[in-house]
Amino acid sequence: GESLFDQLTLRLNPNKLAAQDKGSQDGTRTRDDCDVVDRIDDLELEVQLCVGADSYPFRSRMSLSTDSYRYNLENKVRLSLTGELFRTINERVQTNLFVDLRWHDQVLYRHTHPVWLAPIDHWTLEDRQIGWLPSFVQPRDPAVARTIDLAQGYLQCLADRVDVGFDGYQSYEGLPRGIDCWAGVDRQVRSIWSALLLGTKLRYINPPPSYAEFTQRLRTPSETVDGGFGTCVDLAILMASCLEWVEIHPVLFLLHGHVFAGYWKDLAAYQRFLDVLTDDLPPPENNGEMPPDVAPQRWVSGRKTYPEIKGLIDRGELIPIETVSLTSGVGFEAAIDAGREH
Repeated sequence: GESLFDQLTLRLNPNKLAAQDKGSQDGTRTRDDCDVVDRIDDLELEVQLCVGADSYPFRSRMSLSTDSYRYNLENKVRLSLTGELFRTINERVQTNLFVDLRWHDQVLYRHTHPVWLAPIDHWTLEDRQIGWLPSFVQPRDPAVARTIDLAQGYLQCLADRVDVGFDGYQSYEGLPRGIDCWAGVDRQVRSIWSALLLGTKLRYINPPPSYAEFTQRLRTPSETVDGGFGTCVDLAILMASCLEWVEIHPVLFLLHGHVFAGYWKDLAAYQRFLDVLTDDLPPPENNGEMPPDVAPQRWVSGRKTYPEIKGLIDRGELIPIETVSLTSGVGFEAAIDAGREH
């Protein structure tokens, strides 16, 4: 029940205990009795993740005092996950996290904790982890570049211009309101849809087997396009990756048991929506960072904004697309209608 600082002050100044015992016998205390440690400098922390023959260390030096006697490491420890072994893990494996805290020649804490490492394609469906889904959107995937290259021809046909290109919102921002000033954004998305619908043979398939609870294995855009099949999440990620490549802001809609994509047609509406406080998130810590278990929630609007999201869709500012329709030959408008139905 003691804080780390309390434990260390007792350990580094054992006379404090003797003074407390002495004072408690006659009910009086002297100046020397109250001479206690109020600051501990040069604490050395080492955290090391062990993966096979490799190790990934984190080292830091810190101080504790009566002003800041609790040192929260949760948002400070950073371990590199760039090793080649991480990309070869096919199933969850258990490994060790070694923690060592020293003060000069004294070992204050030393323990090895068991931890689980998941494959890089594991998505956890728990509420606190679900916000990491956007990290699977990969606009630099090779299949995305091939898709956009194919979509260029469809865009030229739809715009009836040879010199047209994928410029996101650039050509349409600032046009007078009252007309469909964002129609060019629709053409770009329709061209990408046509390239995926007509240039690939996509089929629906159940997710790969996962032997961990509340997880799903996700495919990259290349795995979806080259393999010719994907789940609702895989297809939504593929579409979102293509949109992000051309700098049209994508959206992932999560329903109970279903995921589909969408895009912001109206850039001004998107910018307004960013200012909306979507969930009761705790404020950032002193270094301006969100706690790790809260950080992904910045990307999740939550149920509180459902009426606003529905209003954006009703006004045509936010466009939902049922991306599973890519597997059944459904056209662009029909896929949007299916998204609105959801």
